[in-house]
Amino acid sequence: MTVELSHRQKIWKTRRERYGPSGFSEEGTQKLRKPKSEGTKRKLSEIKTGRKLGPFSEEHKRNHSESLPRGPDHWNWNGGRRINNGYVYMLKPDHPNADKAGYVPRSHLVMEERLGRYLEPGEVVHHEGEKTDDRSEMLILFPLNKVHLAYHRSLRN
Repeated sequence: MTVELSHRQKIWKTRRERYGPSGFSEEGTQKLRKPKSEGTKRKLSEIKTGRKLGPFSEEHKRNHSESLPRGPDHWNWNGGRRINNGYVYMLKPDHPNADKAGYVPRSHLVMEERLGRYLEPGEVVHHEGEKTDDRSEMLILFPLNKVHLAYHRSLRN
């Protein structure tokens, strides 16, 4: 009793006979898909598992971080200024309220200059108008976020 092969099975049987176990020619003329890049494999794995993969190995970081120019020597340097969610952040790695990348919101720096002290934990700087407008007269300091939220609620009524 012989088993009848499907059309697809016949095609792959022929390909394997012609090109070997992979079914592809050495020249690449019979390739159906291009090979996936490492980045694509990484993204597919993240989608499949539902979680982000960890950072690169320590060796990779060491090799690549030493070869890249830092600060003003980097080709993408913009003076230590970046914009995130509409807010302007300045590079101040020695500032006590800097994030782990060393950036502080410019509005906080302006308010601290006006007050003559660092902002306390919990204090909130509110922008009147545009988020990128960090002039001193456009900023309001609230002692707690709940007071800041109450101010927003009062604006709606």
